[in-house]
Amino acid sequence: MRRRFWFWPVLLAIVAMACSLVRDLPLSLGGEATVPPTETVGLDQSQMATERSSPTPASTLVAVTPQPTEQPSQRAATPSPSPGCEQASEGGGGGPVVVPPDLSATERLLPPLEEWEEWIKPGSRVEGDNHAAWIEVPGLGQVAEFSRTQGDNDGGGAGLITRPQVDVNDYEHLYLSLRARILEERGGNIANVNPRWFPEGAVQVRITYIARDGSQAEWYHGFYHATRGQPDSVHFTPESVGEWSVWSSEDLMTLPNPPARIETVLVYGFGWEFRGQVAGINLFATPKGGGQTEGGTSEGEACRLVAVADVPVFAYPSDEAEPWGTFSGGTEVEILAFTPDRTWMGFEPGVAQACNVGPFRLRWVPVTQSSWSEGDCEGVPVIQPPPPDLCFVGGARATVYTGPSTEAQVVGVMQWQEYAAVIGRGPGDWLKVNLDMGSCALQGEGWVSLSEICFIGYGPCDSLPIIQ
Repeated sequence: MRRRFWFWPVLLAIVAMACSLVRDLPLSLGGEATVPPTETVGLDQSQMATERSSPTPASTLVAVTPQPTEQPSQRAATPSPSPGCEQASEGGGGGPVVVPPDLSATERLLPPLEEWEEWIKPGSRVEGDNHAAWIEVPGLGQVAEFSRTQGDNDGGGAGLITRPQVDVNDYEHLYLSLRARILEERGGNIANVNPRWFPEGAVQVRITYIARDGSQAEWYHGFYHATRGQPDSVHFTPESVGEWSVWSSEDLMTLPNPPARIETVLVYGFGWEFRGQVAGINLFATPKGGGQTEGGTSEGEACRLVAVADVPVFAYPSDEAEPWGTFSGGTEVEILAFTPDRTWMGFEPGVAQACNVGPFRLRWVPVTQSSWSEGDCEGVPVIQPPPPDLCFVGGARATVYTGPSTEAQVVGVMQWQEYAAVIGRGPGDWLKVNLDMGSCALQGEGWVSLSEICFIGYGPCDSLPIIQ
């Protein structure tokens, strides 16, 4: 009896160790050995929990309509307008919102961000300190910040939610755009490396809607800095810590079962501990029969690109440009532009393109025996894309100054759909631009902050000359 008494505790200890190793095995195989099992960004090592626990199961959290926690005393305070930000606040949160650049006559379907409700999801084991608050950010005014601390190794969330209950059956295109940045993130399922668990990230957006077939459905997207294992690249986009990014979704009306009615939109953070910020978010829609995509036709059959055999697709209308992919025989897409010699056809690929605007959103197919155009193509515009050897910026409203400082004289404001060529990089994140090379109404040269703009184009944006 005494031998059995000592034998079973030892055996149970060995089994427990083996189960622990098996539990961690998939994550170990999916990432680099040098990355710690807990994903941490912006947190001191002293803040990291030394004991790892399981993430939150997806089945316990994915609700068709998330409900806000009734905590009136902790509701996010309504921000006061910042000086000089009256127009920006229309998009919510005091920061600029990107209008999908390939659309005209767009309608905004969501209320300003400051009118949204606070949404709190305590952890299943550790409630944590979860907050949605308004933070003053230089250059952007007041932005929404989501955070969770003291969460141990248990997932929880915080964010803002709105319930527009808007019918979208009469819209032809529907895009979601937002401006956000990651400050801290820590969790067991950052970027949804394990689909069995609820996806984690400092900034995520989730839409619940009634689909065309009458079913309830969800669409979501998130952002992450670093993760161990294979990230869910369909639903997550990598971003740099501390840097603002402007992101636009794919056309939601191209989903296999597109929305008929938008019920809720939730922008939030979720994880063990996190801190993320959002400066603006909205849904932009184009009515059917009006506000066609650039190059679309309102009468007759739309102009289409038809591929009868495999044909290459390029990022720029040149055989020497970077290949983008290949259309197989039978592919048909709407043509939005022709080059002046009508030997190249441009189309919108229907994928998220961050803050690309105007011609930068197009991909190009040569007119050959393997591909041609059909339909009513008379109204399709002829354009000359910007030079491929220059770097451009655009994708957001940005103040232009006479010097690399917010104390310098203001030249004007680049609008959402405008872009300009970059001359070089100055101190900090300041960029000198040539406003005459692009689509800006402003003229001359000026300086813009990279925190208010995005790199776009085909040229050497990563090797700009330094301007003293």
